[in-house]
Amino acid sequence: ASVTNISYASNGSVDGSNVFYAIATDSLGNATSCTATNLNYFLDTVRPATAGSPSIASGYHNSTSTSPTFTWSTPSDPAPSSGLNRIEVAISTSATGGNEAAGWTSLGIATVSHAYASGLSLSQCVDYYATIRSVDDAGNTSLNAVTSAFRVDTTGPTAPAFSIGTDQSNSQ
Repeated sequence: ASVTNISYASNGSVDGSNVFYAIATDSLGNATSCTATNLNYFLDTVRPATAGSPSIASGYHNSTSTSPTFTWSTPSDPAPSSGLNRIEVAISTSATGGNEAAGWTSLGIATVSHAYASGLSLSQCVDYYATIRSVDDAGNTSLNAVTSAFRVDTTGPTAPAFSIGTDQSNSQ
């Protein structure tokens, strides 16, 4: 009798290595034993660790520059690890991080600092937060690592106005 059905089973959907097995059934209902296939796969549903120690460059908390520089420590991808794929950085107006002020920029996995090129459209006297996250090869994204706030201030203070008048109190 010829094979009429092939069914597949897996050893589970657990993080780590998994194997597909096949069972062939003929038209009379006879089935082969469960046979391992070459359709092995690796499942990773664990998010990478959050980048550590995010900080804005010294002296940048209030700056005339629209090119912030910030640093962080390299995150890891805990077991079962598919491996880190990239680091992403952005700028947010939220203390929890995000990318609404400057979209995500992808960087290499060994990168531990980033300096934005000049010309970002950052408003004056608004609190901004640099955001760092990591993405692994399975597409899992870490939680955001966020720097303390920084502000752009490109307007110098207004010169004080004063006048010198004559003192009328000592008249003789």
